[in-house]
Amino acid sequence: MNDMRFNPFAKNFSAAPYAHYRDLREQDPVHRSAMGIWVLTRYAEVSQVLRDPSYSSEVSRWPGFAQRYRSRPGVAWLLTHSVLNRDEPDHKPLRRAIIQAFSPASEGRLARMIDDILEQRLNALDGDQDFDAVGDFALPVPVSTVCRVFDVASADQAQVKAWSNQVASLIEPLPAAPVLGDAAAGIAAFKEYLREKMECPEDAGLAGDLMRSMQEHPVGLEDALANLVLMFPAGHETTVNLIGNGLLLLLRHPEQRRLLREQPDLWPKAIEEILRVESPQQIAWRVATQDHELAGKRIAAGDQLMLVLGAANRDPEVFEDPERFDITRTNNRHVAFGLGRHACLGGWFARMQGQRALQAIVARFPRLSLAGAPLWHPTVSFHGLRHLPVTRAPAFPNGGQQ
Repeated sequence: MNDMRFNPFAKNFSAAPYAHYRDLREQDPVHRSAMGIWVLTRYAEVSQVLRDPSYSSEVSRWPGFAQRYRSRPGVAWLLTHSVLNRDEPDHKPLRRAIIQAFSPASEGRLARMIDDILEQRLNALDGDQDFDAVGDFALPVPVSTVCRVFDVASADQAQVKAWSNQVASLIEPLPAAPVLGDAAAGIAAFKEYLREKMECPEDAGLAGDLMRSMQEHPVGLEDALANLVLMFPAGHETTVNLIGNGLLLLLRHPEQRRLLREQPDLWPKAIEEILRVESPQQIAWRVATQDHELAGKRIAAGDQLMLVLGAANRDPEVFEDPERFDITRTNNRHVAFGLGRHACLGGWFARMQGQRALQAIVARFPRLSLAGAPLWHPTVSFHGLRHLPVTRAPAFPNGGQQ
């Protein structure tokens, strides 16, 4: 086509990508970018590729992988050992080991832990008329949760978060050389920290659980360490964005917030609608292992594909009036957490944290409102807020609500 150009690095793209997604979806849904990467924006093709095992998740198949990471062996180690980037037969035993160690079976214990963290965080905000709902709430709650799950000492939490940020930077497309250097250093330090924790698995929280689970499955120590390194950013980045994006949507749609007060049983549907409308992760990647045809375009073996989950989730062919935020929406078949064999392992945990956090903050501060313009992270893969300034009016006497 044509004059369409996909440029996710354009100014302000991360804050408002949806008009561009719409144009691509309507005019060139399987778009060959200037870099030769296929960009998929329509639900039909995105869901097809997510389910089709002939599109590989193994990053080592990507053109130029070996050359790009030749001087960063630690980065290559992490990417090639990740459950996210493994095909069969390696993927299944690794996924089973992680599920056994970290599954909904422990939901009650985790819920109590989250509620305790939420109570402490909201109590700390009680005296503040104005605050940053990301820095003061959406971020510290999931970070504190994942640190407790992994039994990270309070004194180590700031360092662990710094390492986690360095690892998360690899999710972005084409990270620059300095970013790769920082990530490599963070991976090396984090790996050694976790190795020491796993020497005493009875005191290592989830790290210990995963170590014991790995012993019951044909999974090696390097796989265990790499996936533990990845679980820290995976365990909170998506949830931070879910909470922040969700709160912004509720503040901008007070009628939906009122509906939740009147019908609290709608909260699970509200979480799914937040995930659809402002997907915390916008992109997934695959590489074709054989020739294909998609929407009349020839995909050659070895071609890279960028699956734009945020565009697929607003496809009018699947979602009626897709730009509308509607917590009563039914048949909400979004792909925010992927589909098929690589569907997000921790999706249930992100949903649970997100719902409990949003329920808690809107209940504690019923008159919460925006106090300024939200600021989005300038990222492409993750989609979330850097700052969300809010204010709360004095509480109504006798516990009244607006």
